[in-house]
Amino acid sequence: MTGVEEAWFERSRVDWVEANRIADGTTGIRDAIYGLWRAMAAAPLNVRDLYRGIDEESLMSAAADVASRQSLPELPSPYPDNAARDATFTALAVGLRALELKLAGLADGGTLRRGQQCLASFGGDRAYVVPIRPRHRRAATRHPFARRALVGLRVLPLSHMGVNVRVRFQEDPNRQCGDPNEDLPMAAALFPGLVFDVEDTSGGFRIRGANSADHLGVIERALRSADASGCLALTLPELTVDDATLAAVRTKMGDGTWVLEKLGVFVAGSRHADVGGGRFVNVATVLDRYGADVAEHRKLFRYSDGAGPHEDIALGDTIEVLVTTEAILAFGICLDFCNRTEPSPYPWLDVDYVIVPSCGGLTTMRGHVERSNELLQVMKTRSMVVQQHYGDHPSDAPPLGYVLARREGEPPSVDELATSDDWIMARL
Repeated sequence: MTGVEEAWFERSRVDWVEANRIADGTTGIRDAIYGLWRAMAAAPLNVRDLYRGIDEESLMSAAADVASRQSLPELPSPYPDNAARDATFTALAVGLRALELKLAGLADGGTLRRGQQCLASFGGDRAYVVPIRPRHRRAATRHPFARRALVGLRVLPLSHMGVNVRVRFQEDPNRQCGDPNEDLPMAAALFPGLVFDVEDTSGGFRIRGANSADHLGVIERALRSADASGCLALTLPELTVDDATLAAVRTKMGDGTWVLEKLGVFVAGSRHADVGGGRFVNVATVLDRYGADVAEHRKLFRYSDGAGPHEDIALGDTIEVLVTTEAILAFGICLDFCNRTEPSPYPWLDVDYVIVPSCGGLTTMRGHVERSNELLQVMKTRSMVVQQHYGDHPSDAPPLGYVLARREGEPPSVDELATSDDWIMARL
């Protein structure tokens, strides 16, 4: 056993003792689950990879046995040989699953209405431990730790790969939830004849507004179609909704001018918004069907093509995550998702879908496709990217944009994603 492994095992033993001490009642068990999950997530990569060799059926059987006891057993002594190392690591995995079974036994089956019902704390760190089973994966032998450490819970740390994670909970008792094993309908809208009002600034450029011949009409028709189809989300492209348009949409959704009965959420594209002090952000506002805000994601990365001026915005530092009764959604804006020059936090975030308003051309969409591959490979997370076309195109008749509704299978070509329709629905 290497020095790095020994140090990790010693820290894990301390965490094991603390988890055992606090694992009493719903709050204590939830904190203990996060503590053991955190300990295993911090294992050296080659040690954590041992999880693939743990048999799933044996793991569940051993966890059920441990869960029936008053407390966790002592960990095996980590003598410096492979058998003892594997036994210790397996005991950690069993203990984590056993705590999950204990927590499930205390659940009352009620609706999640507040984040406080899921907030966990351990060793100075905090996370949400959310009791919503993943939609697109099931625990199986040979799956890695990230995919099957827990069966029916998701751990969402409040700090993740250098960015904050803000978790919000949406209570929507009027939305009819379908079969959890079926794919969910998602919709996208694009704008024919869109014109951007571009402002040159001392620091680059900003978009003052965006308009088309029937801008609100496109939004209204898309909302009504998405509502009639019972879509979980309707998404508009990046920078296609300015302050005035958003205000009009909020009013019409809120006062009953546009009556919506089934739609889950509306991702109202994004806009460059003045946040005071001379600072602007690129922000995507997420509304419920009544026009009320449920989340606001600020773009993490600014656009720059390296030759021209860059997007003149303050950088966001937080990924917005929305927990609904059907699924867990995360949001990004264009470069947040397709940026290939920095490690991305999205593939390792335990959510069901990542929804991304975007604007750009072929290169941008290729980046989105590549990132969607990574999400599927790591956590089986699916992607919905809605991109208005902007920039050069090899043909004289560029498409309105591109819609990437990525589930499983071979990655699509960008040509397959191009469309001249102003409304598209897909099941994910």
